[in-house]
Amino acid sequence: MKIDPERLRKEERIAMELCCLYRMRGFTEYRMGAFEEYSVYMENKNFLSSENMAVFAGADGKLYALRPDVTLSVVKNAKANGCTEKYFYNEKVYRLEKGSRSYKEVSQIGAEIVGTVDRAAEAEIVVLIKKTLAAAGGRSSLDLSHMGYVNGLCAALCASGAAQEELISFLGEKNVHDFERYAEKTGIEREKADIFKEVIRLRGEPKSALRRAKELSLNEEMRAAADELLSLTELLEELGAAREISVNFSIANNADYYNGLIFNGYVEGVPKAVLSGGRYDLLAQKFGKKAQAIGFALYLGELGAYLKEDAEKTDVLLLYREGREAAALRRAEELNAAGKSVKIALSSDGGNYAAIEVIK
Repeated sequence: MKIDPERLRKEERIAMELCCLYRMRGFTEYRMGAFEEYSVYMENKNFLSSENMAVFAGADGKLYALRPDVTLSVVKNAKANGCTEKYFYNEKVYRLEKGSRSYKEVSQIGAEIVGTVDRAAEAEIVVLIKKTLAAAGGRSSLDLSHMGYVNGLCAALCASGAAQEELISFLGEKNVHDFERYAEKTGIEREKADIFKEVIRLRGEPKSALRRAKELSLNEEMRAAADELLSLTELLEELGAAREISVNFSIANNADYYNGLIFNGYVEGVPKAVLSGGRYDLLAQKFGKKAQAIGFALYLGELGAYLKEDAEKTDVLLLYREGREAAALRRAEELNAAGKSVKIALSSDGGNYAAIEVIK
């Protein structure tokens, strides 16, 4: 039977297109089992978007979890033998739905580099991200940030541990009001507090945003991070891949795992980020790997509302009456062989069909 890719659901078409793209760029498909040892996730629970996992006892007496994440497994199993490994994956992950006790299966596709991550590798990841977002259709945008800049800013405000987490939450929520109260309560210097508030609001075209970011720098860590981002965006501009990219330091991930470049990707019509990731050398080190690492994940589940705009349509509704079952099934085979999708039924169900045929 002939299969026309255009007849597949849009989500499947996106995944097919992206898997082909990643293979063409030398990435090898990474496949993982449905379960991973529970200890892997518990020891790195702050890396996960949620600590809630479906846990089961294995026959070997160990606890296993239904996978909530792919990156942890990739880094854990990467060879890291001095070579640079490039992987992509197209997997399902399982997460507890908000306000529910049931787990949701979420489609996730992404790419990871483990080994040496230089400016070229970072630029390649950004280029792949742009192509990944484009595959979803419609307009898209990408926000870049740098954990070095965020960490340097927090250090300048004498924040570490829980205090740093609180400052990062103010950044992520762009919450100037609550930060002002926090700064007054904790005695943060007025000048430094004003700079933090400006960083919260800072977002825009890379050259101008990074010029201002450097002016606002309070230490060498912040200046070095701004320079790194500027060097990367200049390379992207040279490659013709700098359009629809903004610098936005309100993006920040867990400082115990992420360092350097981080990013969020957006698609028009979806109210939150559908793609995220960044440099996570510190995660690789936690697994004992002498390697750098960078990667991203596209959450196809977050695209659900957007993908529904392209309603799935069956080519032919094939209606038959009792006694004509064989004729209907033969006709269905003929239509399938011609590359058309078919639904056979005794009566119309009001679905979305390009044509209706009646077997008399």
